[in-house]
Amino acid sequence: FSYPHLAAHILLQFSKEGEFIKEWRRRKDLSCMFSSLSVITYCLNHKRLSAGGYIWIYKDEYTDELLKNKVESLIKK
Repeated sequence: FSYPHLAAHILLQFSKEGEFIKEWRRRKDLSCMFSSLSVITYCLNHKRLSAGGYIWIYKDEYTDELLKNKVESLIKK
């Protein structure tokens, strides 16, 4: 079975250079690794380019173009 509505809750973590690092299926797991989820949420909601030294994108929103734009914006910064 496929559960597309769950993809909105799956997070993709990339380096600032655009290299895929990890797929996070549960935010609870993130809270064990990162002290502040609110900064990651800002990144997911397109209010920040990166958080915790990484680029974060919801799996269901991911496109190569979105990742490319975030990486290029970080380089220009």
